[in-house]
Amino acid sequence: MTNGLRALDAGSLFALAGAVMALVGCEAQGPTLRPSTEPAIESAINRVDHEAIAVRYEREAAQNADAAKRHLGFAAVYRRNMSPSSGPEVHLALAKHCENLARTYQQAADESDEMAKLHRQLA
Repeated sequence: MTNGLRALDAGSLFALAGAVMALVGCEAQGPTLRPSTEPAIESAINRVDHEAIAVRYEREAAQNADAAKRHLGFAAVYRRNMSPSSGPEVHLALAKHCENLARTYQQAADESDEMAKLHRQLA
């Protein structure tokens, strides 16, 4: 072990390991339109085509809403597990990161719901 690691107590090492694991659990990638949806949009010409696109958007909305809830849950865990020994500022930063992702996913869910409604109108 290096001198720097020897200086860390067991609690600090545990907190560091937890932070690394948490970063892996809180994905940084935001919502995206599935590539398979693009050709469907480009070739939509009738009611059936637009209904199918609406269903895709509804599925995306549900997935993004689920991701938003998951990230809010992660944020709650980070806030709940704060303690002076584990670096409260790290927990707050992770909670804010997850809350931002939750907001992004929820916005994407709302937009997908709106797109589904519009495609149903086209149908």
